[in-house]
Parts: sequence; structure tokens; C-alpha cells
Amino acid sequence: MSDTLMLLSGGHPVHRAFGEAIGADFFQPSQLATKSQFAPFKALNLVKIALSIPTGYKYILCESAYFYPALKHRLGLLGKSKIININCGPVLYHVLSGRIKGIEAQLLTSLLHEVDGHLVYGSFGKEILSKFGVKTPVYVVYPFVSSDSFKKLVKIKPALNSHRICIIATADAYNKGLDILFSAVSKVKEIYPDVSIDIITRMEEKEIHNLNKTNYPVRIFKNITDVSRILSGTALYVQPSRSDMFPISVIEAMACGIPTIVSTETGTKEVVGKICSSMVVKCDGKELSEAILSYFALSTKEKKSLSTHFRDASLFFEEKNMLKIFKNQFSLLKKEIQ
Repeated sequence: MSDTLMLLSGGHPVHRAFGEAIGADFFQPSQLATKSQFAPFKALNLVKIALSIPTGYKYILCESAYFYPALKHRLGLLGKSKIININCGPVLYHVLSGRIKGIEAQLLTSLLHEVDGHLVYGSFGKEILSKFGVKTPVYVVYPFVSSDSFKKLVKIKPALNSHRICIIATADAYNKGLDILFSAVSKVKEIYPDVSIDIITRMEEKEIHNLNKTNYPVRIFKNITDVSRILSGTALYVQPSRSDMFPISVIEAMACGIPTIVSTETGTKEVVGKICSSMVVKCDGKELSEAILSYFALSTKEKKSLSTHFRDASLFFEEKNMLKIFKNQFSLLKKEIQ
């Protein structure tokens, strides 16, 4: 038996790899609370899952869903287990922005103070956590692109002189800022009539089209396992998210040598901003359109230079490197909260 239990709430391959790297045992609750659930059922689910978490572990490592073990701890039923949360989801941002409000927001904020230590994705994760007045230790980690994917992506030659834009938006069209992208591209189309958007997603097409007020034609690719084929025809990657902790899709695009524009509410801004500060913009259609137009107006030589810088910056996020950093940060955090 490991000294660490990893509580899975999404089971993202990156987070599973983190758990495997530290030799954690895994626990996947049978039925998670969802955004759309009727409040009393959501509350009941929260309690049921909290009570189902196994005890006897020194550490409970959470995949953003800190509130389950935090509630069990508050009820005095978690024993001596220390709670460590990987702040990799948008929950806390949605509390700050008011998308989550009322009693639910109050409970999430209150339970956050039951957490003994935090692993955050980059400076953006740290920035959000600081707004809650957290006093417990915080360590920075980063997600990664798998080694197999990296080998494919770095071989791609992007279509830099085309006007094709791509975004990977697996879920939650509003959170990914698709409406912002549609608004921006409608303005770009006035200058570049051939501009087009590719969306790689798991969402229903209706959810996407509901945000496309201009009825701008897009190509939608659903449930794609290998994104390299679509990215190879891309000139520019855009991620105008309303809170994306550190979307690995941005790093995948960068590995292809695709210049990338992100919002100020996307964690990868810390990487993009070091390459070209004007490619980090507010969550605003007008500002995004201006950034896209500025990029399209660059010479081929300038685009190739940016492409090289973006690809080079992506190499830091290779799997072995990120797992090594995670293991080290997790070890340091454990020592601090013992």
C-alpha cells in the first residue's frame, strides 16, 4: 500500500502519470457531482463521495476536486491524512468570476482552507490561489506533452502563409472563449476573406454553433486522437479562454512550430509572453482580432522566426522533464506539511 491516494475526478492522462510517478494508489468515485445537477442532488453526491474516500493514507492527492476529502476532513472522518490539491481546473476561477455563486461558492471557498498543500499549474495557478488568501504551502508544476506525441508534433511543418486558425476546445465552449474567437475572426475576414477556423473538440456541434452569432463557417473535428494531421495545415493557434490553467493543447501547437495567441486568462501566457508579448491579449474580440491581423501581416521570414521560437519553448514541457519536476515538487511539499 502506498502512502498516497490519488483521487481522480477526470482521470486526465497527465494526472494519472503524475500519480504513477509517485507510486500512488488510485481511487475513482463512482458518480461525480456535475454542473447541471439539481442543487440538492449535487449536495448529496458531494457527501456520498466524501464519505467513500478510503482512509489510512498519509496523503490524499486530488485532481482539482479538493472539496471531497476536505468535507470528510471537516466532518472529522479523514483521520490524519494530509490533503494536497493539484489546481488544474477552472473551479476556483469560476468562484472568483461569479460563474459559481451563492452557497456553492461559499462552500468551495470554505473547504479550500482544509487543504494542507497545493500544486499549481504555473504562475497563473499561483495568481488565482493567492486571491483566496491561502496560507498553506504552494508549489509550481506543469503538465506535459507525452513523449510519443512530441515525436510526431516536432516533425510538422506548419502552413505559416495560410490564413487557417486552429483551436483545441474539448469541452465548455464558453470557458474556451469560442464566442470571442468567432467575434474576432468576423473582423479579420474583412481584411483576409479566406481566413478559416478549425475546431478540434468533443463537444456537440450545436453547443459550438450557438456561440457563432455571425454564422461564420467552421470545420469541426470531433473525437480526434491524433491532432497532428489537423495542426499540420494551421498558420496560427488561438486560445482565448476564460480561465484555462495551463492547456497542454497550446504546448502541442507550439511543438508543431505554430505561433500562438492566448488570453490573459490562459496559464500558458507565461510562455507565450516571453516570446512575443503582443500575442497575449484580453478576453476581447476586438483585441484578439487586432493580434490576429498583426500576425497575418508579418513577412514569411518573421513568421518562420516566431515558429522556431515557439517550437524551442515547447521542448521544456517534454514528459520526462515534467515528471521529474513533479516528483521533486511533490516530495518538497510533503516534507513541508508533515
